[in-house]
Amino acid sequence: MQPLTLDFEDEYHLIGIHSTEEDYRLAYLLNTHLKTRLTRFKEVLDFKDSTAEFPLFEYKDERAFIDYYLINNKHNLVVNNTEENSLFRGAYRTSSYLIPEKRNVDFFLKIS
Repeated sequence: MQPLTLDFEDEYHLIGIHSTEEDYRLAYLLNTHLKTRLTRFKEVLDFKDSTAEFPLFEYKDERAFIDYYLINNKHNLVVNNTEENSLFRGAYRTSSYLIPEKRNVDFFLKIS
C-alpha cells in the first residue's frame, strides 16, 4: 500500500490593478466585465499593530472552483492634529499599504 501524500501548496494568480476608482465602483466594474459577483466581505483586513484597515471583496464560483478576492492595497487616514506646539498642526493625510513594496498598486485581484 502506498502512503497518501497531500500537497497543500496554493496555486493562485495575483494581479495588480492601478485605478483611481473607489473600491466598490471597481468591484462593480469587474462584476460587469468579468461576469463575477464580488461582494464586500463582512470583515476588513486589519492588523494588531496598525490602525489601517483594508476592504476585501470576494466571490466564490462553486461551479468552476475558482475564488476571486479584490483587496485594497492603500489605506488613507486623515489626522486632525490640534496640538498648539506641533509642527504639523491641522489636518493632514497619512497612507498605509498592505504590501509596502508595491506602493504603486492600488488594488490586488487574487484568483485561486
